[in-house]
Amino acid sequence: PEKARSGVWIARKSFLDLLDAEAERAGVKRYYGTTLESLELGSEAADGFLLEAKMQQAGEPFQMKARLVVGCDGLNSRVRETLKHWYAEGRGAEVAEKGKRDRSKEAARLFDP
Repeated sequence: PEKARSGVWIARKSFLDLLDAEAERAGVKRYYGTTLESLELGSEAADGFLLEAKMQQAGEPFQMKARLVVGCDGLNSRVRETLKHWYAEGRGAEVAEKGKRDRSKEAARLFDP
C-alpha cells in the first residue's frame, strides 16, 4: 500500500494575520510596502553584530540597525541577492563567525519543560 500523505492548507491572509499577531506579541517590528535599498554589515554589538539597512517607504528614505533581518521580499529578493554577494566575496564566513553564540542552554530549555 502507498504511504498516506496529509497536508494542511491555510489561506494566505489567515496565515499572515497569525504571523503578524505572533510577531507583534514578540515585539518584532514589521515593515510592509518597503523597498530595501542596501544592507550592510554594521558595527559590533554585545551579542554579535548589527546590520545596517537603508530602506524606502512611500518614497521616503529611512535607515535602521537590527540584529536580524528577515527578508520576505518575494521571488526577486534583494535580501537574498545581498547575502549571495556577501558569500561570493568571502564575507559569509565573517557574518557566521560574528553571529556565533553558544545556544546550548537556550536549546535545552526548549526541550526541558
